[in-house]
Amino acid sequence: MLGEQLLRGIESAARAWNFGPDLKDAKPVEWVADELAARWGDGVRWVTDKGAELKEAEVLALDSSQARRDLHWAPRLSLADALDWVVDWYRGHLKGNNPRAQTLSQIQKYMSLAGKLASGLP
Repeated sequence: MLGEQLLRGIESAARAWNFGPDLKDAKPVEWVADELAARWGDGVRWVTDKGAELKEAEVLALDSSQARRDLHWAPRLSLADALDWVVDWYRGHLKGNNPRAQTLSQIQKYMSLAGKLASGLP
């Protein structure tokens, strides 16, 4: 949606934007790390560096209200689905899949969810 406006030369679209999950999908950082490890499987786990000074917020959330209001944008993936896509991408990368091809494949998949054709992708 933003790209379309920028391509059409709508200058008011050339500003900072946030695109993020629904507020119902806002989760603590620890939850996201736990979920990624569980989705990866193979006994993967993560640990906090006890010697590091943690300055990260417990919950990270983007304010996407501008995108929702001005672009009529809404997320098409739940947080759970987005995490699955992240794991799929990295698993493919580790198997030697072409990162560009993987990315374009996920864009095509996303565009089909969004009800748009992405046939013009390079």
